[in-house]
Amino acid sequence: MSSTAVLFDALGTLVELEPPWVGLGEALGDAVNEAQLIPAVRAEMAYYKEHSHEGRDPESLADLRARCAELLTRELGIEVSVQTLVDTIRFAPYPDAVPSLEDLRSRGLKLVCVSNWDCSLGEVLERCGLAAHLDGVVSSAAAGARKPDPAIFEPALELADCER
Repeated sequence: MSSTAVLFDALGTLVELEPPWVGLGEALGDAVNEAQLIPAVRAEMAYYKEHSHEGRDPESLADLRARCAELLTRELGIEVSVQTLVDTIRFAPYPDAVPSLEDLRSRGLKLVCVSNWDCSLGEVLERCGLAAHLDGVVSSAAAGARKPDPAIFEPALELADCER
């Protein structure tokens, strides 16, 4: 039997990212100013975006996060620990995400999130209260392919019980 599904991206569709320099600025206090902080965080974000697929499991994710923290440390000239970095990255669900997912589910559709992300995607969606509204989650790290490569969609279609 084949289902009909809707595939969602995570960032910008289901969840939004608080500007990371907000939380990092709070954590670092007066040690850095906004003029230093924003470009440094943007450099770290660009690095993460290019390498997110490398965070395939807890060990490789820890390595990726360490590299990101090292980049921030170099850019800012002060120590930024991995824990500080992770603690200051804050996601929230869009206000219409749960109602939209519930509406689509009521129509009998399978719902799967497919995103260029590290292996923590499922945990992020769980913390945001969205995981229970999805039939599955596929990250580029888990799939071994980044969008728009069709290979990332194969496991998503399988999770949704859809024909290819």
